[in-house]
Amino acid sequence: MSVVLILALKDLKQLIRNRMGTFWIFIFPVVMALFFGAIFGGSQSGAARKLSLAVVDEDGSEASQAFVERLRKSDALSVVNLDRAQAHESVRLGNRSAYLVIPAGFGESMPLFGRSPATLELGIDPTRKAEGGFLQGLLIQASFEGLRDQFMDPAKLRPQVADSLAEIGGGKAGLSETQQKVLVSFLQGLDSFLGEVNPKAYREKGPHLEPLKFQMIPMTEKRAAPRSAYEISFPQAILWALIACSTSFALALVRERMWGTFLRLRAAPLSRGQILHGKGLACFLAAITGILFLLILGRLACGVRLDHPVLLTLAIPCSAACFVGIMVFVSVLGKSDQAVSGAGWGILMIFSMLGGGMVPLFVMPAWMRTLSDISPVKWSILALEGAIWRDFSLAEMILPCAVLLAFGSFFAAVGLLRFARMERA
Repeated sequence: MSVVLILALKDLKQLIRNRMGTFWIFIFPVVMALFFGAIFGGSQSGAARKLSLAVVDEDGSEASQAFVERLRKSDALSVVNLDRAQAHESVRLGNRSAYLVIPAGFGESMPLFGRSPATLELGIDPTRKAEGGFLQGLLIQASFEGLRDQFMDPAKLRPQVADSLAEIGGGKAGLSETQQKVLVSFLQGLDSFLGEVNPKAYREKGPHLEPLKFQMIPMTEKRAAPRSAYEISFPQAILWALIACSTSFALALVRERMWGTFLRLRAAPLSRGQILHGKGLACFLAAITGILFLLILGRLACGVRLDHPVLLTLAIPCSAACFVGIMVFVSVLGKSDQAVSGAGWGILMIFSMLGGGMVPLFVMPAWMRTLSDISPVKWSILALEGAIWRDFSLAEMILPCAVLLAFGSFFAAVGLLRFARMERA
């Protein structure tokens, strides 16, 4: 066993000295994980994404600015002020969900009676009707809050009541004489009330003009789901590290045969089994190190969950062992490093494409998901995801781990048989 360990340490030192090999095992997967995690949405664990709204305030009055400020306070909206052309273009290009134009005269249309309210222009993609309805509800809520603020401040409401009385008395409202008397009587009484009421007491103890209140009860679906895109991209990146690790050690084994190093080791004397076990142990340790490096980085930098250490202790060594077997198989695909590199990367790229190493399995058609069962990449990603976000039970983890060990044993057996024949030849 000490001989095998010494040979493994020798191979690990050679890997560290090989800067390109180290890059493909440790650095490239990190770039892949961060890049695709950012593309597919980054963190999604917090609240739902806000609706982006571009506001064009053509009125510039105190009322319009207060209206925009109420929209800004909404937890469901992300508001930015633009001019009309910029707002229209941002929605047309898909950079904003919608735009809202507050026309000139908005502030003057606020009296209670006598004038029609201003018409706001709302621009939104017609294919996003659900978001449009939701947005209209938020605008109505903000408008209602403005009306409530007016009622709760007699000093602001009385001038508006006076304007309404002037409009009705001047006949501009288009009402019948009977209706004019009714409204004038009501507004005069309201004006008298607002003039006599204590503003502080009115705001604290007066009527509460608020819409219905709801108690929000957070509901969680009873199914496992990734909290962020990084919980999908990091398992994929780990598979790239495993692929790079297996091909790097396969090429190292081929070069030892080409350069006579393997023959000199046999003359040491060391058995073929000791040499191959040393190579396999080095590959296994490098793979474990690469996986742990990516998982710890994902946890610290991107919030990838590591809540199931027991499941991870099954998924990590089984994945590493599988690719050790693949390493032995790849090393006998040719007699030169160019042949082995081309054949090895070709086979592993196919495994990666089928198994979700490039595109997540859930976006693949059904027939391709079925075909992916022949790829060890699929089962390794499944085992890692089962320990990270799929909330696998111990029994559910047995299947992918068993499949990985079966794949690894099969490839190792085929590789060893081929290796023995090549050595005899």
